[in-house]
Amino acid sequence: MFKVRFLPSRFLLLLTAATVLFMNPPDAVRGGGFGKIVVVDTTTNIQAADGLCSLPEAIIATNTNSIYFDCDASLSAGPDSIRFALGAGTPVINIGVGVPLPAITDSVTINGTTGGSTRVEIRGPGGPLVSGDHGLTVTGNNVHVRGLVITSAADNGILVSGSNFSLTGSYIGVFSDGVIALPNQGFGVQVQGSMAVIGGETNGGPCTGDCNVISGAINEKANVFLDVSSSLSVVKGNFIGTDVTGTTTLTPNIGNGQGVADRGSGNLIGGSTGTTPGGSCTGDCNLISGNSHTAAAFAAGLLILSDAQGTVVRGNFIGTDVTGTQPLGNGLFGRGLISRSPTAMIGGLLPADRNVISGNYPINLLIEGLASPGSVLGNYIGPDTSGTTAVENIGTGVWIEGNGATIGGVVAGAGNVISGNGTGVALENTVNAQIQGNLIGTAADGVSPLRNELDAIVLFASSSNNIIGGFTSDAANTIAFNNGSGVVVDGSFTTVRSNTIRHNSIHSNVAKGIDLVGTGNDALPPPVITGENPLSGTACSECFVDIYSDNEDEGRTHEGWVLSDIAGNWTFPGLLNGPNVTATNTDNSDNTSEFSAPFTVTGPTPTPSPTPTGAGDQRIWGDHNCSGAADPVDALLVLRHDAGLTTQTNECPEMGAQVDVTAVAVIRLWGDLDCSGAVDPVDALKGLRFDAALPITQSPGCPDAGQQVIVVT
Repeated sequence: MFKVRFLPSRFLLLLTAATVLFMNPPDAVRGGGFGKIVVVDTTTNIQAADGLCSLPEAIIATNTNSIYFDCDASLSAGPDSIRFALGAGTPVINIGVGVPLPAITDSVTINGTTGGSTRVEIRGPGGPLVSGDHGLTVTGNNVHVRGLVITSAADNGILVSGSNFSLTGSYIGVFSDGVIALPNQGFGVQVQGSMAVIGGETNGGPCTGDCNVISGAINEKANVFLDVSSSLSVVKGNFIGTDVTGTTTLTPNIGNGQGVADRGSGNLIGGSTGTTPGGSCTGDCNLISGNSHTAAAFAAGLLILSDAQGTVVRGNFIGTDVTGTQPLGNGLFGRGLISRSPTAMIGGLLPADRNVISGNYPINLLIEGLASPGSVLGNYIGPDTSGTTAVENIGTGVWIEGNGATIGGVVAGAGNVISGNGTGVALENTVNAQIQGNLIGTAADGVSPLRNELDAIVLFASSSNNIIGGFTSDAANTIAFNNGSGVVVDGSFTTVRSNTIRHNSIHSNVAKGIDLVGTGNDALPPPVITGENPLSGTACSECFVDIYSDNEDEGRTHEGWVLSDIAGNWTFPGLLNGPNVTATNTDNSDNTSEFSAPFTVTGPTPTPSPTPTGAGDQRIWGDHNCSGAADPVDALLVLRHDAGLTTQTNECPEMGAQVDVTAVAVIRLWGDLDCSGAVDPVDALKGLRFDAALPITQSPGCPDAGQQVIVVT
């Protein structure tokens, strides 16, 4: 046990002071006890020598550290406190048109839960909008507000331009019962400063303690707006758009633009502390639900604008009630979350980071414009908090319009569960997106059905050069049990091509596993399987042929891949699970075909046999794709050369040089060197390093898809 008695007296003094600060926030944070406590004892706004201290007088006194009429903040050497002695219940301080409270310009703590009051209400005149008539205006730094009700302001409920502001235990835009809307005419809370903290923590409902209820904004305004000048601010542990119970919307539900809108830098919405994966909204979790507007362009639970930088969204419930099991969507024509920022991060790799984005109509998550890799990780999009049951949504789980979004990823925890929606994922006018490692149509266990009512993934309207799955097994999506097709590439009206669909587990969908509509993916025909022992067939010329096993006609288990020769013939020497085998083509333009007709394996699975290398004594190594570096694309070209399918043109400046095999490479390593289950770019890069006499780590215990091949002559 820590024993204070062994500390010198000067450290005891410091420890005692620190303990007082910790045990008595925020009123005791007054510069070691030298701040003044100013008590408001009247609900009037009179500024006169009448023997009473009004709120505007108290604000001016603490701003100036002086005596102002009957409020005394003189001789203050630290942050002051404003408390209230107005009796029990919820006293109301009415603010008239054109006479807002004075701006708060100095450090102060305002606590509306003192003096027997439940909360003190600051009530403005209501509409119409009068610019600048805010409920509170905060320009000073280190201002802390607790336990206020701020309603009916002619502009914002609170405008904050100072730094280190905090708001806890308050109702903004909501009557003191926490149920009836009394909207402010502007934003609920608008932050223009840095390091603001809005909220504290939730406890699964109702909203008590540090939790704020911030709802009832109107006129296409956000309940919380982090403006372009806001930075490093945190919005956590609030009910935003709902009533105090977190189970219903306000009465009446007037309709605002957004629950939260962010266009600042480095802001955090939610967090990972105290969240309860699989349970109710607790800890840093914000409940962002019930925000609605009839104008589709404005309505969203959370809107991340294009000029926002580095926004992180974690641990929130967006579109459900506080239990995470019932729909309380952001609609009428709303979206749960809209991200237009190229640097936003939604979710994370740990269960505590997970956002539950469900119950919104018509879209749970909309990605617009540019998006960064790794931008949507580990979320439940469509399911309830347990990941086992759908939260009602007849719209789309994830809708992408833009360039470069990554939904999921290849590392543990990156995949999202996108199930229980109408359509799982829709890509419109989208290029260079990657859909990887997700469960689409299953529950969180990846096995139980939790179907999307239509197709799992749809690519349309000029969506090209996207990747569904990838080149290694850890990129695979599980796409199963959906009421439509697994993946639809729709080229009916516009060119939709060069979309790669590889390494996924696609099975048990009602329609096709992969459906090319019109000229989608250039209407590339699937391979034909002609025989077994070993499995063989025909495909497009010099194409990747992916082999799958299934008990139906899709592709449940990816078995591996081979390259067809120039005539389109191929042979797969690997082991097969069966009972049916299917295959897909992926051509040199990155188009992937539909699944082939299923081939029933009738005999024993073949024993792997050596795969021949290409002819010639020159080992190709260098920057074959002119990217400026030897990379996995070059490695694939090397594999194709080894199989006799491509030649080096020497048109690119090479990072290395052609290597004489007979002089350098005694044994050519070629096989499943990283134990991934297939020969892939990672293995090819190991081969490149071997040829260049660089260190490699060979895993001799891996079952090789090919085998070591001696290439010396």
